[in-house]
Amino acid sequence: MTPTQMRSFHAVAKSGSFTAAAEMLHVSQPTVTTQVSTLEELYGVELFYRHGRGVHLTETGRMLFALTQLATANIEEAVDLLKEAGGLRAGRLRIAAIGPAQVTRILIAFHRRHPKVELAVTFGNSLEVENALLSYRADIGILGELHEFQRFHVQRYSRPEIVIVVGRDHPWWGRRRVRIEDLAGQPMIMREPGSETRRILEQAARNSGTVLSQVMEIGSREGLMAAIVGGIGIGAASEEELPPHRLVRPVRISNSEMSTIVDIACLQERKSARLHRAFFEAADQTKSNSGLNHSDRKRRKAAPNDIPSASEKSRTML
Repeated sequence: MTPTQMRSFHAVAKSGSFTAAAEMLHVSQPTVTTQVSTLEELYGVELFYRHGRGVHLTETGRMLFALTQLATANIEEAVDLLKEAGGLRAGRLRIAAIGPAQVTRILIAFHRRHPKVELAVTFGNSLEVENALLSYRADIGILGELHEFQRFHVQRYSRPEIVIVVGRDHPWWGRRRVRIEDLAGQPMIMREPGSETRRILEQAARNSGTVLSQVMEIGSREGLMAAIVGGIGIGAASEEELPPHRLVRPVRISNSEMSTIVDIACLQERKSARLHRAFFEAADQTKSNSGLNHSDRKRRKAAPNDIPSASEKSRTML
C-alpha cells in the first residue's frame, strides 16, 4: 500500500464519501476513486460498501481504518515535534469533555502557557467521550466512567458530589437534605443512557430499594436545568456543574453518599506526545480547586500519574 493509497482510503473512510474525500485532499474525485479501487484490486478485498453518493466501511475496511487513524495521529505528532524543534510553538489539540465545568479551568491554564496552540472542544457524556478517544476523533478526554480501561493513560482530576436539583416551586426548595427513599414518587428528569450521573443515581436507588419515576429523558445538562426550572420535575447533577442560577437549588442526599469521579484520559500510545503532556501539566496546576478529597490528594502526591484501582474503577458508591 502506497502512502497515496493510504491517504485516499483514510479520507474516504473519515468523510463517508469519495466526493468529500477529494475535497479534503484537494484532488479530483476520479483520482481518489482510482487509488482506492487499485488498493482493493491489489489485495483482493472490499473496503467499502458503495451506495448512492455515500459509502460504508466493510469489516476489513473498519480494521484498516483503525490502523490508518493511528498512523495519521503519529504523523501529526511528528509534525508537532518538528515545529517544536524549529521553535514554532504551535499545534492543535482536540478535547472531548463531559461538561464545561470540568474543562474550562484547564483550558485557561493551558492557553496561558501555550497561547499559540489551537484548542478544539466538544461535549458529550462519558461514553461518547470514550468513543471519541478510541476513534481518534479526540486527543484528550475529560470524563467519568471508562469501559476499555486498559487502553488509557488516566489522571484523576476531581470527585464531585451528585446532588438533587429542584426548582423554586418544588416543596423541597427550602430543604438542604432529603433521604434517597424520598425520591420515590417524585417526577424525575433523567439524563440519557451513558451519563455517569444517571448511572450512579440509579445504582443508589437500586441499593436502597427505591423506585424512580422517570417523566422525561434529556441529553444535556442545559436541557435538564431548563426542564427543572419549567417545573416538569427534579433531576440529579454533579455539584460542580450547577450554574449560578437563582431558579434552581441543590438538595443533598443524607443517607447515600453519591459522588462521581472526573478523570483526564488519553490513549496509552499517545501519552508521551508533547501536547498531551502539556495538557496533563495544566490540569495538575488547576487541581487544587477541583474538589479532590484529602485521601485523593495524598495518593496523587505519592504517584502523580497513577491509574485508579479496579475498586475505584467501579465508581458505584464512593
